[in-house]
Amino acid sequence: LNPGFFCRIVYLDDDVIVQGDIQELYNIKLKAGHAAAFASDCDLPPTHEMVRSVGMQTTYMGFLDYRKEEVRELGINPSDCSFNPGVFVADIGEWKRQKITKQLEKWMAKNVR
Repeated sequence: LNPGFFCRIVYLDDDVIVQGDIQELYNIKLKAGHAAAFASDCDLPPTHEMVRSVGMQTTYMGFLDYRKEEVRELGINPSDCSFNPGVFVADIGEWKRQKITKQLEKWMAKNVR
């Protein structure tokens, strides 16, 4: 990869409404070793969001089934702020080095079980 060239993607779910220029998101500074960046839903100002998902949840209670033992064992507080997995910027080189896709597939399979 050419170190002087951004090798990034901006991922937007199909239920995202873009309300501004996403160039700022593309240009966000990623720390060394970080494969992606996203904002906590609770950090986003309600009237100045660049992107917004329809029916967006802001806590893990809206995403996880806390009746399941496996979910409770994760130790995630249900009232903690979640993040919007439908909006993020990723460094493709770092994504590949860390095998993020394989990790996501593993967690998706666990989620189905």
